[in-house]
Amino acid sequence: MRVCVMGAGIGGLATAHKLAGMGHKVRIVERNPEVGGVARSKYTTDGEHSEYCWHVFMKGYTSLLPLLQEIPFKGSTVADQLKPITQYGYGREGQHYLVEHGSCFLGSHSVIQLQSQAKNLGYNFSYRDKWKIALLYLFVHGSHPERFESYDSVLWSDLMGSLTPDLKKMVIDSCGIYLGMEPDRLNSHTMLHLLRKSNTVHSVCDKHRQNDGNIPLCYSLNGPTNEQWMEPWTQLLAEQGVEISLNTQIQEIRCEKGQVKEIVISHGEEQQNLQYDYYVNSLDVFSFGRLLYGVDSLKYEMAELSRRSYQIQPQVTFRLHEKVYFQEPSILMHLDTPWVIMWRPEGPLWDVPLGKGKSQPGELLSAGIGVWHRKGVLYDKPAHECTEQEIVDEVWHQMKMSPGLMKLFKTDTGKTLDDVKYSSYNIWHSFSFDSERGRLDTWEPKFSNNVGTVALRPTTCDPTLSNLIHANAYTRTDNNLYNMDSAAEAGIRAANFIDSREAKPDCKKYVPARKVWSFFQHIDRILLNKKVSNPIELMLNKNTQFN
Repeated sequence: MRVCVMGAGIGGLATAHKLAGMGHKVRIVERNPEVGGVARSKYTTDGEHSEYCWHVFMKGYTSLLPLLQEIPFKGSTVADQLKPITQYGYGREGQHYLVEHGSCFLGSHSVIQLQSQAKNLGYNFSYRDKWKIALLYLFVHGSHPERFESYDSVLWSDLMGSLTPDLKKMVIDSCGIYLGMEPDRLNSHTMLHLLRKSNTVHSVCDKHRQNDGNIPLCYSLNGPTNEQWMEPWTQLLAEQGVEISLNTQIQEIRCEKGQVKEIVISHGEEQQNLQYDYYVNSLDVFSFGRLLYGVDSLKYEMAELSRRSYQIQPQVTFRLHEKVYFQEPSILMHLDTPWVIMWRPEGPLWDVPLGKGKSQPGELLSAGIGVWHRKGVLYDKPAHECTEQEIVDEVWHQMKMSPGLMKLFKTDTGKTLDDVKYSSYNIWHSFSFDSERGRLDTWEPKFSNNVGTVALRPTTCDPTLSNLIHANAYTRTDNNLYNMDSAAEAGIRAANFIDSREAKPDCKKYVPARKVWSFFQHIDRILLNKKVSNPIELMLNKNTQFN
């Protein structure tokens, strides 16, 4: 088969990777000068590292981690470049609290474990909280997955709205930065599926098992994303015969009689019409809908999905002159700050220089914003209404609002991080402040699992166009969450369908349920078929305020 992959994000690269191994002829068309989509990185003209957004690899990435094992890198594989993040620091009321192995909510698998984490952070955990969280875990593991479909219209913040303010910070606010989504727009459907598979661990992570038997939840590459991952992947694909056309813009996707007829591309002054057996959509949802011609229904659905899922979430990278020391690779989170700032020192993680050129920084601090709609401290504006400089000022100020965390770091001269100033900063080049609209904007926004998005997300095989296959992180998969693993799974499914007409993943997304849960899930399936409510669901929803 001759296949054109539109877009060189993780989904498109995964599709090409698998199809090339199956013997198909593949061409990738990408508008940017580098591959990777919203997971990519690059160096500025001054040699400064720049990353589109903050991201980590999770231990349950059962589609992406095996792919990384197949990409050679300097005598090993890209998977071998992952380093576990073994400590999580939380700042609260001027103090610091350290949690090992996982985040305080997404890394917890029981009420007892979550209560212990809350206690470690000095948070109150009421009896009502215990009851609510117990019902949540019972509902997640004892319900049939189809039961979660109706929760696309339910905000996660509403479902968990009856929790005490302290626990809301752990269960709602912290999810924003860990998942890369605005917590007050996140649908409950996503969170229920995510919690259901929270025990999933891929064998790649077994070697990182700690002395107490626990496996760290999150991992980071030991250098810039493109240098340690995307460039080796591109080289492998080229060796497999995949043609990669960078700096090539798709102008139109022309559809006719239930098929994609051709696509029109341009590279500089040159324009071409390309015709293939299959076309794989690995474009962002915002671009894909605009490029469609001759299929109004799909164009409308993608426009509506774009509107509901639109999200701005850049990363701020600070360069410091002085080297900063900390005992272990760590993530630091300020749950008590308005924007719920999370940041990560890259020095303890990277095995490569922190920049290029003569001026090497002593340290890089990568910072992300978890909550964008709340007003900041310095300018009394939400993040999306701030200019780039105002965002930088707010993030740096809010990072220093937890002096306990600042004192954990020491420089060569004995200073704490609270006494250090950044020498420069970087925000990804596609983000800029739109003065007319009064908000930050970009030509490549992220998708987010917001309410009302599930029903509009495309499946692998498009029902409207027989030779169009979807392979991106917003494609519906077993994963259900917009992340790097979903993109990899979507790419694998796309390749499998083109090769054998069966859109299947290469592995199961969930660990087998315990017999007791399997029994309850079987009972719930019967209740679903008879359109009878789940009693646990009724108790969970009691006293919950839905908008």
